[in-house]
Amino acid sequence: MEKTAIQSIEKKTQISFSIRQADKTYFVLVENIAFIYLKNQMVYLVDFNDNKHLISKTLEFLENVLPSQQFYRINRQMMVSRKAIKNVATHTNQRIVVHLTLPTTQNAIVPRAKIKHFLTWIEKG
Repeated sequence: MEKTAIQSIEKKTQISFSIRQADKTYFVLVENIAFIYLKNQMVYLVDFNDNKHLISKTLEFLENVLPSQQFYRINRQMMVSRKAIKNVATHTNQRIVVHLTLPTTQNAIVPRAKIKHFLTWIEKG
C-alpha cells in the first residue's frame, strides 16, 4: 500500500477545536468554521459569525484532520470551507480568486497548479 493510501485510511476528522483564552477554554465546532488562515506565523480560524480565533495548530495539521469534502487548502496561507465559497473569478497570471461569504483581508487566490483540482473538488467533493 502506498504511503498516501495509508495516511488517508488513518486520517481522523475533528469535531471541534478547543481555544484557550486567558484562563478559559471554549470550543469551535468544525461545521462553524468558514476559513482558516496563516498570518505572521499565527493560525486563525474564522467562524461564520465572523469571529476570529487564534489556534495553536499548523495549517498542515489542520489539513490532515479536517474533512476533505468540506475544506480545501487553496494556497500556502489559507484553507476554506465549501459552505463559505460564494463564487470564483479569474485573476491575474492564470490564477483564480475565491470570493467568500465573509469579508477577509487575506488573499483567497488559487495558484495555477491547483486550479483544476480545486474546481473538481468544488463540483464533485
